[in-house]
Amino acid sequence: MANISKYKTLSQAKDSFSQADYKKALDKFADVFHNFPNSKEAYNGVILSDMEMSGEDGTEALYDYYDILNE
Repeated sequence: MANISKYKTLSQAKDSFSQADYKKALDKFADVFHNFPNSKEAYNGVILSDMEMSGEDGTEALYDYYDILNE
């Protein structure tokens, strides 16, 4: 994905995460992070999606916390 819409892709990633589609969320967050390496939101999304896929406890609460901080 050479030229992506940062905000549209982040929105899709967030939707996927909230629907528990962590693989799709990880892919979308990774696309944004690849194209916008300074995006802390994408960086956190990659980490939290990966943690959720690995079965870590509390990642949804952490995601909600980071999401609130970004607003």
